[in-house]
Amino acid sequence: MMIGSGEHSTFVKVKKGERVMLSDGTFVEAGLTPEESKRRLDDKIDEMLYSKPVTLVKKISRRLKR
Repeated sequence: MMIGSGEHSTFVKVKKGERVMLSDGTFVEAGLTPEESKRRLDDKIDEMLYSKPVTLVKKISRRLKR
């Protein structure tokens, strides 16, 4: 995973999906495609908004659409 840009970039070897904390305090998950990160964000939002059975149904239906 590359953190930063240009001369100030650093390469860190981590497993796919592992969370890395940056110097500004934000977390980034390594090696995720934009589609995977959007799906994970949708899953987290559903977990906060809906009950567990509804969340599970939404996750399964989203995965079956692909």
